[in-house]
Amino acid sequence: MEHEAFVTTVMAVVALLFLAAVSAVITRRIHFPYTIGLVVIGVAVAFIADDYPMLSHALDAFKLEPVMIMFLFIPILIFESAFNMDVPLLMRNLVPSLTLAGPGLLISTALIGTLIHLLTPLPIESALIFGCLISATDPVAVIALFKEVGAPKRLTILMEGESVFNDATAIVTFQIILAVIASGILDVETITGGVVDFFMVFFGGLLVGLLFGWLLVQAIPLIGNQPLVHITLTLVTAYAAFIVADHYLHTSGIMAVLSAGLTIGYYTPTLYKQKVHDYLEMFWEDAAFVANSLIFLMLGLSEKVFIAHTHSNPEGLLYPVLIAIAVVLFVRFLVVNSLVPLLNRVPGTKPIGYPYRMVLSWGGLRGAVAIALAMSLPKHFPYRWQIIDFTFGVTLFTLLVNGTTMSLLIRRLELHKPSPLLAYLSAYGRVEAARNVLARLKAFKPVMPLNDELRAHVTGNHQRELENSEAQLEALRADLAGNRIKRRKLLWLQTFAVQRRTCLRRFEDGLLSRRGQQALETDLKNKHVGIDSETGPMVEDQRLPSDRRLGLGLIQNLQRVLPGIPYFARFQTRRNDALTEESLAVVAGSAAVITEMAHLAEFSGADDEDVEECRRYYTHLEQMGRSRLDQLGDAYNGSGVGISERMLQRLVQDARKDVVANLEHTGELPPEVAHELRNDFEEARVEAKGS
Repeated sequence: MEHEAFVTTVMAVVALLFLAAVSAVITRRIHFPYTIGLVVIGVAVAFIADDYPMLSHALDAFKLEPVMIMFLFIPILIFESAFNMDVPLLMRNLVPSLTLAGPGLLISTALIGTLIHLLTPLPIESALIFGCLISATDPVAVIALFKEVGAPKRLTILMEGESVFNDATAIVTFQIILAVIASGILDVETITGGVVDFFMVFFGGLLVGLLFGWLLVQAIPLIGNQPLVHITLTLVTAYAAFIVADHYLHTSGIMAVLSAGLTIGYYTPTLYKQKVHDYLEMFWEDAAFVANSLIFLMLGLSEKVFIAHTHSNPEGLLYPVLIAIAVVLFVRFLVVNSLVPLLNRVPGTKPIGYPYRMVLSWGGLRGAVAIALAMSLPKHFPYRWQIIDFTFGVTLFTLLVNGTTMSLLIRRLELHKPSPLLAYLSAYGRVEAARNVLARLKAFKPVMPLNDELRAHVTGNHQRELENSEAQLEALRADLAGNRIKRRKLLWLQTFAVQRRTCLRRFEDGLLSRRGQQALETDLKNKHVGIDSETGPMVEDQRLPSDRRLGLGLIQNLQRVLPGIPYFARFQTRRNDALTEESLAVVAGSAAVITEMAHLAEFSGADDEDVEECRRYYTHLEQMGRSRLDQLGDAYNGSGVGISERMLQRLVQDARKDVVANLEHTGELPPEVAHELRNDFEEARVEAKGS
């Protein structure tokens, strides 16, 4: 029997995954939200299964249990979201995200609980529990829609940032309210203890995740170019952080997974090689697809219970559920449109406009976390089934109504249109691509005679494409001509791209360490996110940063006091080498921007005054780099030898790789021999580096 039950379960999983794959194709073709389509299909399958006992028996194993949601699906979904999140952009929008996830959720809990108590039979304790669990938003379906319609990146980060934080807030608040109800005592001491518990659980989970993320980051350079090992370790990190934080330390597992994912994702650009990074992206995208598919299908299967209850008792259940839906939507709109305008008045905060507020209000879908919390209520909790029915009703409504109309709302508010700068860059790319195609068609000399009519047909098509793209580019250029702010921002963004390209080349050539590349990459990301319409980036201090000046000064003083300890000399040498590499990269990047300034000015159409401001900035930046090199003194000469040696090692390695790749491509070397040679050359490079 156990063997038969296991086989039945496996077949049911396979069938659900197959159903999810087919659904993904169909929903994309009919332009219907994929995750919401799965809920509809899940409901349909649940009712069809009633006529097929074997199918019904197989599906019984897939009840949406709280433990399954929290320990199986949540770590995957949270880690994937955090791993791919733009950390600098999240930090720029951290205040609104935390405000909506913290105070916003508490206000929502109180308002929903009070209104539900007044308008339905639920007592205040049960109503507050419902208000807490239903206030946690689940943006999975909305974020998928955002990607399909091309919603602004900031809107996506606001919605995603709020959701990953308010999941943890809702769970902790839910547990505190349950404890208060169980004890029957609500006084100042209880409230104070609850607040302390909240901070301990929230920030405790954050620290656990940071520790796990930091440990993996330290291990990445030791693993090397082994994608499967990196994938396995990220998976282990996600689940280990969640289980250790939630089960053993009784802190927030969600915050642990979130902070671990953010830490690893933050260091991704330079710690992982491109091949490894591509593997990681594909794996986690596939893992999230599978988790989302199963969770939304099971959500649909579970909704059958609510629909059956409603059908058997329409007056006693349908009207209270409709009241609950109206209350939840009203409170969400009220909270967003009261807190966000207050945040807009905070100095230095980038305002969140009316269109964004409408999407944040209507996009507050409810999903798996709310269901998990409702079903985790103790068996004898007062009005438990009413709370579960309310939760299923609100979840089903927000998915089927809010979710399916979100695309229409985004288009109505014209948030799907790319910014003028992105549209301009896209048109420029199309023009350059069409020109390249025509140039290659003209120079193409095939071995076999080519049909002139066919060549003329293909050439004519791409000539028309070029003309259309050029016309679109000119129209966008004319639009930018009347907007100095946009032209100026385009100029700065292009200079950042040139600077980043130069630093990346130095890193690939072995002239810049991973840590140095990460520091410069982070600096450029912050500038990219922080560029506004009025001022360019601030010119940095011409001296070394204060923390590094203090560090160097401390080491130098210790070396004078304890001259016999070699550690200080080695530490200072490594630190000087790193600073030298970064300073040389800053000088090279600034010089490259200054060299290309005329082209960048022409491309962006920026005013002479703005171009001159940009030139001054990079001139000062170059001077700053040279000033740092002067401060380092003899370290520059010492590092120069090491940099030259790494440059020659890189030249040798590239020459070897190119020869092996060409011989393998032409068939002169079998794949296994080419693989062996590459490994030998890599080992020789590592040994040379170590010596």
